[in-house]
Amino acid sequence: MLHALLVITTPFALLPAHGTQFEMLHILRTVQPTRLFVHASLLDKAIAAASEIGLSEEFIYILEGEPTKGRLHFDYVIQEVRKRKIPRVPVKPAKKDTLAYLVMSSGTSGLPKGKFYGYPIISSL
Repeated sequence: MLHALLVITTPFALLPAHGTQFEMLHILRTVQPTRLFVHASLLDKAIAAASEIGLSEEFIYILEGEPTKGRLHFDYVIQEVRKRKIPRVPVKPAKKDTLAYLVMSSGTSGLPKGKFYGYPIISSL
């Protein structure tokens, strides 16, 4: 999924899986996600945090782990794309100031912080 997001120039944030509920809320308020992809074991924590920031449960997906009844699993989405033979989306060019992703800290020395990463500048030799 991360490679696909990079190809279509969609920024994403990597969140620590073992943060506290307080840290998770701070991170989600900071990054303002439109979707959450979580391991099945973190679903309850994600639902609680998403509810507090106003993100609908329908935008929380299972990335890995046992599928949960009524919850869309990433493997299912991949299978549906293949079954329906949906064409690949072309690569979307990035500018040198385009945000690629950010990694959030766990907040061990205060509130969680993000490290921003942009697309690398590729030059031909």
